[in-house]
Amino acid sequence: TSQILRPLAFMLKTNITYINHLTMFGKKKIKVNAILDTQIEELLQKTKQFEDFVNGNLKCESCGSIITTQNIGVIQPTLNGTKVIFYCDRIDCIEDFKHSNNQ
Repeated sequence: TSQILRPLAFMLKTNITYINHLTMFGKKKIKVNAILDTQIEELLQKTKQFEDFVNGNLKCESCGSIITTQNIGVIQPTLNGTKVIFYCDRIDCIEDFKHSNNQ
């Protein structure tokens, strides 16, 4: 099962490197909370969403596209903390997340 999630580690490393690169050149500094690929499997197991993830049943909250290891943009816990919701990595979906969370 962890083979399914391995590409996520590279994606997170790449995105954090990109964000660090932006902050080095005087751009706005932002805080990034990251999760390792080994932790995402554990998180999905704890929230009882792992099977839904593997079976392609988790969708982007904004556009409805199927969430995969290749397109995770944001993972957000629900208010009661029993599940997580996802936004894909499309710019408009990330902007939708930022608007809905007043960021």
